[in-house]
Amino acid sequence: MGTGGPGGSPGEDRHISDDDWNPQLTTERLLLAPLVPADAEELVGVLDDQRLHRFTGGHPANIAELRRSFELWAGRVSPDGRERWLNWVIRERACELPLGTLQATVSVEDSQSVAEMAWVLAVEAQGQGYASEAAHALVAFLLTKGVREVVAHIHPDHEASARVAQAVGLGPTEEWSSGERLWRLSNPTYVTS
Repeated sequence: MGTGGPGGSPGEDRHISDDDWNPQLTTERLLLAPLVPADAEELVGVLDDQRLHRFTGGHPANIAELRRSFELWAGRVSPDGRERWLNWVIRERACELPLGTLQATVSVEDSQSVAEMAWVLAVEAQGQGYASEAAHALVAFLLTKGVREVVAHIHPDHEASARVAQAVGLGPTEEWSSGERLWRLSNPTYVTS
């Protein structure tokens, strides 16, 4: 997830505070709380559903695997310093019930900040607009940080994720990677207006 912002070098990441790039975000119905290792305890049950891996492969992480991942992500910067890792727990504002996770990996390519976003929502919470609401907040936030290219990789049969991408202004490209189509932000003013 990213470097020190637009024009920043990867080494700058380590002195930018966590609050600068991974703040709490709110929407009408959601609280997007920066993910911390202790969240593994709550999220292991939310994410323990093989249906969430239908298009991405793999299996639900057990508590030890999830805790290891969250501990790594809590550093907010990749070990090589080339990416900024932004991760949130998606929670209902009314009761702070965890619904899933939202993430962005920000890097600099050709002196421009690029963010690759992804989301995972509990099966029971799907179909209610939560993913689109969370993704919209993330894209709007990234644009305020100077990120001008936002992308997502989506399996061609994952219609729900395609709808989320479209809802936040991403459009399909002709680029593919590991069987997934690259979607790219096509109209940044749509998101912020």
